[in-house]
Amino acid sequence: MDTLLIFREVSDDALTRIKKSFSTVYYFPNPTPEQVDDTKLKDVDAIFMNWSGLPDDVVPSFKKTPKLKFLQLPSAGSERAVKAKAFQEQVEKGKQGEFEVKLCNASGIHVTSIPQWCIGQTISLLHQTQKMIVYAHERKTWGKKDMKGPFGEKSYYSRDVAGKTIGFLGYGTLGRETARLFKPFLVDVIAANSSGKATKDTGYIMPGTGDIDGSIPSEFFATTDDSSFNEFLKRSDILICSLPSTSKTKFLLTKERLALLPKGGLLLNVGRGDLFRSEDLLDALDDNLSGAALDVTDPEPLSDGHPLWTHPNVIVTPHISGNAESEGEHAVDLLLQNAKRFVEEKEFFNVVDIEKGY
Repeated sequence: MDTLLIFREVSDDALTRIKKSFSTVYYFPNPTPEQVDDTKLKDVDAIFMNWSGLPDDVVPSFKKTPKLKFLQLPSAGSERAVKAKAFQEQVEKGKQGEFEVKLCNASGIHVTSIPQWCIGQTISLLHQTQKMIVYAHERKTWGKKDMKGPFGEKSYYSRDVAGKTIGFLGYGTLGRETARLFKPFLVDVIAANSSGKATKDTGYIMPGTGDIDGSIPSEFFATTDDSSFNEFLKRSDILICSLPSTSKTKFLLTKERLALLPKGGLLLNVGRGDLFRSEDLLDALDDNLSGAALDVTDPEPLSDGHPLWTHPNVIVTPHISGNAESEGEHAVDLLLQNAKRFVEEKEFFNVVDIEKGY
């Protein structure tokens, strides 16, 4: 490939690496129409952009980029990017499925951070670490005598991970790596996806990670079948959600479905916040759930003073579970891999279906 436009900040080392793969590199971390004129657009082969997608005022139409082959996101989520004016213009013309310009997400680059977040928060909830931190900060005293059991018992005790059933709602790259890391904890792993069957991971996979053939779960369930999905929820002592935001996943976990989770269950969400309503989660925490860890919320950002911020059995982080020190370098790795695959006439990694949004 010859020409690359970069619409995001990258490190000096990353820029040096990138320039070894492209003969011409234009670096505009905050692009404007004045910087990115038509002479640059007409020769560009690829664009490396922010998670928010293609700036409409800079690239309003793919008619201005006749040589453009692909756009690389640094994020797994693409719901914002698919709304770009240039893509919607082609959808309106009925050309979905015939795009010469491919949008590629960065699914797979966060396997060194988000799965670790899931394991860390699970253990923290089972040990009530969040309560101990608040107690120590507020009272500044040795509080062993004041610590209660997870269900209000007089004496404190931690709960075991071993023997639990961990249900993965969504079994993409993140779910697979989290499942792999959890297996040594002596847990049973089950998963739910749209097909209810094990599938091969054909996206970008960092060496040594994941579950390529989907063999780790002992059983799969279908989110498209109410009976199957309900059974999955009833068996998930710890439910880990990593679904994208689509018309089919929005508020998929209704109040009734949250009530199916086992008594004392945990819920973790690293997908998108609109999987369930916050008020329904609060009801479940008063009923059957003993804890929740949320990196994404409804609404997002979570409003100031929202009850979830101070709920004793909830851990909220502001959508930063994937913000790892190596995130930017991994995104560049994927960009260069996709550039190489084009030269080798191979399919790009992680091509987004514009209609589905992922």
